[in-house]
Amino acid sequence: MRVRRELCVIVDGYSSGNALASAFTAHGFQTVHVRSGPTVPDVLTRTFRPHDYAGSFTYLGDDAELLAWLDRHGQDVRCVVAAAESGVLLADRLAELVGAPGNGTRLSPARRDKAMMADAVAAAAVATIPHLRSADRAEVLRWSSRTGADHVVLKPVSSSGTFGFHICRGAEETGRTFDRLIGSADVFGARVDDLLVQPFVVGEEFSVNAVSSSGRHLVTDIWRTRKRRIGQSLVYDLETLVPVTDDAGGTGQVLEDYVSRVLTALGIEFGPSHTEVIRTGAGPVLVECAARFMGSVDISLVSAATGLNAVVATAEAYLAPPMFHRRFAEPLPPVRRHPAMVQLLSTVEGTLTGYDLDALRSLPSFHGVDTSLEAGARVVPTTNSYTSPGLVFLSAADPDQLLADHAAIRAMEAAGGLYRVDTAPTVADRVP
Repeated sequence: MRVRRELCVIVDGYSSGNALASAFTAHGFQTVHVRSGPTVPDVLTRTFRPHDYAGSFTYLGDDAELLAWLDRHGQDVRCVVAAAESGVLLADRLAELVGAPGNGTRLSPARRDKAMMADAVAAAAVATIPHLRSADRAEVLRWSSRTGADHVVLKPVSSSGTFGFHICRGAEETGRTFDRLIGSADVFGARVDDLLVQPFVVGEEFSVNAVSSSGRHLVTDIWRTRKRRIGQSLVYDLETLVPVTDDAGGTGQVLEDYVSRVLTALGIEFGPSHTEVIRTGAGPVLVECAARFMGSVDISLVSAATGLNAVVATAEAYLAPPMFHRRFAEPLPPVRRHPAMVQLLSTVEGTLTGYDLDALRSLPSFHGVDTSLEAGARVVPTTNSYTSPGLVFLSAADPDQLLADHAAIRAMEAAGGLYRVDTAPTVADRVP
């Protein structure tokens, strides 16, 4: 086995970030994996590729133990990258400990805590949504009333994938939702001790993916996000690529400029980022920003569209900076194929008996599918990304084909033709 003087460290190499080790290997670097703790959600760990790494370590809170484990490899650390949300805090600290390029720990909490995030961005004179962080029910109700908004949003300060996101109308619903969320667990298992409250903002929503190196931010892909209201939740319905080179209406440039300011305000100087923005009549406002890859996207879908993806760009940013920085002078080519992502939305509860993948393969724009569950798993009505039965990836030369196939997917779901669910009560369900 060839061993270089330096190695790369990936913290929580899950979801779409599971391709990063291979990208580092393509540059000739050995990679090790650090799991940020024993309670990483199963929906993330099931995507882990252990054979991509020269070693793997589970962090249990002892920095000295982690550093000793890295030292036993006998190589310097070239870079430390968080691939998934759960790894952001540890990656920041580890990069600082070993002297690798990183974003530092001073603003690290603001890159996870959405209230601190909004404060940091607002302090840099970048537009955000008004917010309150509180553990006081009465304060939340008073503040919500003073906004004058028809609806407010309550959510945990450090969650993801719309987990815990609730739209509330009026004091009664707001109070009930507060009581249900406070003291519960967020998607990472942490206790929810206080909540973020914001007015519900209406506008076009976008996801902007970027990679940074030495404080320069390269936008690799922008997605227009269409969500569907289900109860108090908003769930992902259809995401389509916005060509970065398409300046119709100035959308791409406006979002690039805004997100670059957000990233700088949050101290993101190195590595991948995923920023969610609502474009209102007054301009873009921040929903949230994460110092990691966009979750669950099939990176081959983006590569087929533009010839570049955030994983490849991240490897270049750390391991081949001159190659990365040349990309700023070489705009992305026109979109070659139009991509889309469709989240499957369950309306039933029961036991999964299987998927009908042939129905999906018959779609003219079918590119791939990520099935989230195995036969025998419990299916529940979808209220966030973690309760979806899967994600379908589409790619077509004609964007109208994407809309037609999206409608076909929803029709198949309504007819029960994509995933088969036994809705008969289980023994556990029948126990009083």
